[in-house]
Amino acid sequence: MRLDQYLCIHQGIESRNKAQQLIKEGFVWVNQKQEYKSSRKISDHDQVLIHSNLQFVSRGGHKLQAALQHFQISIQNKLCIDVGASTGGFTDCMLQAGAKEVLAIDVGTKQLHPSLRDNPRVLVREQTDIRAFHTPPFYCDFLAADLSFISISMCIDSIGKLMKRASKAVLLIKPQFEAGTMGYRRDYIPLGPLRDKVIDHCGHCILEHNFQILGRIPSPISGAKKGNIEELFFVERL
Repeated sequence: MRLDQYLCIHQGIESRNKAQQLIKEGFVWVNQKQEYKSSRKISDHDQVLIHSNLQFVSRGGHKLQAALQHFQISIQNKLCIDVGASTGGFTDCMLQAGAKEVLAIDVGTKQLHPSLRDNPRVLVREQTDIRAFHTPPFYCDFLAADLSFISISMCIDSIGKLMKRASKAVLLIKPQFEAGTMGYRRDYIPLGPLRDKVIDHCGHCILEHNFQILGRIPSPISGAKKGNIEELFFVERL
């Protein structure tokens, strides 16, 4: 039996999609090891456990929460945008932090958690490439971005166009998706000179697009699968 099927039948997970998301986010352990493959075959002898902090719909919420707390960012009653919303961890975090409204943008479809999709404070824009999104329903007071398989350098100009002057943003930088723009093709970039070079390059790119960097910290939660240490940039639109 597949792992995602096992979770639905034996662990009470409501759907295969939810089971696959839990696996993808690293919440599922098989025989005391994290398992990231939904197709993993499970036998009667395997021990399957779900280690899930249910504060947010995905682990991304904890990454943004770390930035909000570290930089003492208040988004109470503010208009917010989540770029690269996916399941909605950032959106969920912003709602719980008191956001007035969140515009959740993602190039994919049917990924946002139902609890967020049905929330009247959430506006959903699926199948939307941020680079081709020119008519937002509002310009935001605060923006958070969690992009995968694309460099921030290709989106930072479009991100800026969604923000009011002097508004703030938290940008999650994933080194494995940034390294390609510098000629490096790697799925895993450990802590060290290469990662520093990649992160610094992103910082220069951000500065070149009318942003001020107010601070940056490593994400307290590593990336799924490969365990890349991501970086959280706190920036201001000039």
